[in-house]
This record gives sequence, C-alpha cells and structure tokens, in this order.
Amino acid sequence: MNIVFFEANHDSATSRCHVARQKIRANWPSLNQHRVFGLYGVDATKAALSDQWSKCPGLFNLITAMAHGSPDTFCGQHDHSVLTAAGANATNTPTTGSVVHLYSCDCATTLGPYLVKNGSKAFVGYADPVILPNTHSLMDDFVEITKIIDRSIVDGDNATQTKAKVDRAYQATLAALINNPQTTVDDRAGFEANYAALRGPWSSSSLGSY
Repeated sequence: MNIVFFEANHDSATSRCHVARQKIRANWPSLNQHRVFGLYGVDATKAALSDQWSKCPGLFNLITAMAHGSPDTFCGQHDHSVLTAAGANATNTPTTGSVVHLYSCDCATTLGPYLVKNGSKAFVGYADPVILPNTHSLMDDFVEITKIIDRSIVDGDNATQTKAKVDRAYQATLAALINNPQTTVDDRAGFEANYAALRGPWSSSSLGSY
C-alpha cells in the first residue's frame, strides 16, 4: 500500500498535533510493510505532494493529513492551499483513487464531497472545527481516533468496520479522560465535539466508499 503522511507544524496547534501523530507512527511496526511518503513541516506543500505522486508506482492508497482547513480548502505549511473545492473537475491528481483522511477543521462539508466527486475513493474528516485540548498532556488522547482510522484503512477494513473501531476507541478514550484528573470540562467537551463532527462513508454516499 502507498501511504502519504502529510503534516504542517508551523504553529502551536499543528506542532502539537504533529508530535502526537509521530508517536503513533513510531509505535506502528507493521507500517514498514508499506511504501510510506512523509511530508512534514516545510515539505507539507502542494508542490511536494504532487512531486511524490509523480514518483509513486501507482495510486496513493491513503493520504492521511493534518493541518488547518475550512469548508472548501485544506492548507499545508504556513496555511498555503493544498486541496481546494474550486474550479474545473480536478481529476488525475494526487487524490485520485485515494482514501483521503484529513484531521482539520470543517473540510467534510464541501471539500470532502468535492474530492470524491472528482476521483477520490473516499473521504474521512470533520464537519466542524477540530478542537484541541487545553491540557497539552492530553494531545495523545485527542489524536487516538486518527490512529484508529488510519490503521483500520491500512488493515483492509471497510468503512463500517472502521466506524465500529472508532466508536469503541471513542468510548474507551472518553472513559480514560473522565478518570484523568488533568482533564478539564472544556477538554472533555472538545473531545466529544470532535467525535460528533467526524464524517466518512458511513455518514453519506457523497463521501465515497471503501
């Protein structure tokens, strides 16, 4: 499988998420069985994504990315646009045939359906702003769901199976947060809001299938 990890780290929010997501990859031994393209920091750009795509033997099977977003745009390093729901049909691009998983604000509303309509296999993302914990030590818990999604897709699960794993992970992580004295009321509310905002093929046919 050809897998792209794409992550900005130019500000406090993206830097904190990037560090937490790096821990996930460090503890994912079976990832070595796949062809992995890592585009981080200064390499988290539209040009770098296109360059890696041109060198890839086949399609990107999974693009899992983290940076800032809006309903119709996903940005990279320094908030430069990478994916946009605008203009003519964007077929034959790095997202063609890919499952695109974005840990970013709002992109499931307009960008996700646009990408699927124009060639992506499926989209997983958020229909509202992604909320990060006020308590920095809880960041690993907040990105846990992104780990479950990525590993499920790489393991060959279908979307229904992914959602079942997400639901179980959410319940387990929420219980851990509730029992953690460092968790604030806002932290818990943010974690619950992120879960409520998560969208994928299980939500709508406009987000494709896998």
